[in-house]
Amino acid sequence: MECELALEQALPKEAFEQAWVFVRKRCISGFDFGISLKIMDEALQEAVREMTGNFPSARLTETDPDLLIGEGEKRRLELWLPDSTVLFSESYSSHKIKILLGGLQEAISNLLQAQFLRGLELETDVYRVGFTLEAPNGAPEIRMNKDLSVLTINNQGLKRVYYTLIDIDARDKVSILLPSEGWNPADLALEPRQSRAHRLSFDTPGKEVLKLIVTPGPIDLREALLARQRGWRPEGFIEDLFRDSPSCR
Repeated sequence: MECELALEQALPKEAFEQAWVFVRKRCISGFDFGISLKIMDEALQEAVREMTGNFPSARLTETDPDLLIGEGEKRRLELWLPDSTVLFSESYSSHKIKILLGGLQEAISNLLQAQFLRGLELETDVYRVGFTLEAPNGAPEIRMNKDLSVLTINNQGLKRVYYTLIDIDARDKVSILLPSEGWNPADLALEPRQSRAHRLSFDTPGKEVLKLIVTPGPIDLREALLARQRGWRPEGFIEDLFRDSPSCR
């Protein structure tokens, strides 16, 4: 972490050596996105503008936006992608603005988290773990809600590892594939030179992005995924990153 300070006056070197730094807010940097507002109701537009201020990397723009927020039919507030995919749609009235904005903010947070995780690459030479995904009978595609594909994870390193697999589907929905229901995080361990196969199915058409996370101890990102609504505090770096990305607090 680096920090630049603008001093109002010169200070002796000893003052810096004895100084404390307090982190007031943490943000994911280098993540910028544009939002276009198409809202005629002035009060609602002002409330949405204020809400977008909760995202430090957000900027309001009329050209080439990444997200669009506007009014749909029957007094509905909606969130769209540029290709017209609707990500959020709720009716609004003057007495439910706060609840409405909370849902909209959560929808934006979930989308940005998915896009952030798509590009996240954390690599190290300490662990040498990989995986392969095979469709049934060598088919070129996996049919949603029909095929059970085989995911094989291999530990070619010299240490025991624990693994977690997250999925980002074509609609930018983030889900935890492993550990799945009935599995505990401690069960997903691989000794050196060991491999394990899992059968997986997918329920959304389009391109899936799978991210394999390997750690020296068991972690449960299912809790971190729910924590965005419950206020639970994570205990480790990966859980912390997964819970907060790419928001600020």
